[in-house]
Amino acid sequence: MKVLLAVDGGQSSTFGMLTTETGAVLSTASGPAVKDFRQPGGVERCQRAIGQLFRELLNRSQTLELYEQGRLQITAAGFGMSGGSKVMAQAIAAVIDTPNLVVIRDHDTSFAAAVGEQPGIVVIAGTGSSALGRNSRGEMAIGGWGYLMGDEGSAYCIGRRALSIATSGVEGRGPATLLTETIPAVLGVDSLERVHGLLYSNPDWLGMIASLAVAVSQAAERDDQQARKLLNQAGEELAWHAIVLIRKLFAQEEDVPVVSYVGGVFRSPIVVESFTETILSTYPEAEVRPPLYRAVTAAWKFAYQEVFGLCDPALLNRIEEQLDAGNLGKW
Repeated sequence: MKVLLAVDGGQSSTFGMLTTETGAVLSTASGPAVKDFRQPGGVERCQRAIGQLFRELLNRSQTLELYEQGRLQITAAGFGMSGGSKVMAQAIAAVIDTPNLVVIRDHDTSFAAAVGEQPGIVVIAGTGSSALGRNSRGEMAIGGWGYLMGDEGSAYCIGRRALSIATSGVEGRGPATLLTETIPAVLGVDSLERVHGLLYSNPDWLGMIASLAVAVSQAAERDDQQARKLLNQAGEELAWHAIVLIRKLFAQEEDVPVVSYVGGVFRSPIVVESFTETILSTYPEAEVRPPLYRAVTAAWKFAYQEVFGLCDPALLNRIEEQLDAGNLGKW
């Protein structure tokens, strides 16, 4: 049996799966994010995270013993990683024993998952936000400036604004909002004062703030108008990531490109609706649609092609059907 490993690594978590070469999913698992790779200790953190995820996948597929006995080899492994680089590939190669290792940027797997082989644009909105586009001439462009200079529409941006709205509501500087309840609840405390203490004492404050996008969605589901406005604003800002790249890459093209989206922020129907409406208000002929596949499925495709050549779309559809059956979420 030939076994393939695929991993999608973002700023919040990693997600991986083991499969056969015929697309039968053996196991799936989530693990810690690979963050701050270029900072001191980054290589070791990356290796621990990937090693932990890989061992969990082997455990869940009941192949750990076979692997440790040398009776099972990973034929190929595909990684779409935030910060993917040759140096990261070397770090991962020390943990994952495979003759065929592919490590690329998560931008590239997200684009392949969302748009496929055709020209188009994908907007990525998880902890951070960015966009990637490619036109019919093969020209590519990337948008996004990171959490210090950009990240508009990201989970971090939503969470940061939600904190300001909540504190304004508590002090009477702004309207009352359910965010004063949902934000502490998401972080497992009972007040904004305790939230303050958590954020200022936790080295992963950025990730904690990004997690508050869930609190905004919860408040919006209860028809909190402040939360709904915040998610609408996020959708508009994410749409402008796409609009900027359409202007840059497709000004000389006859057709308006496909625009797709990936990332946890797009789990919100409010964000998707606002995102779609904003793009169509500027480019009515654009096709705005969900991604074709998950990013981890695209990572699998790159691994498969390294060994077996062109990948039949039916294999990717088979994987997606199994992931759907496991209720693992599209984004």
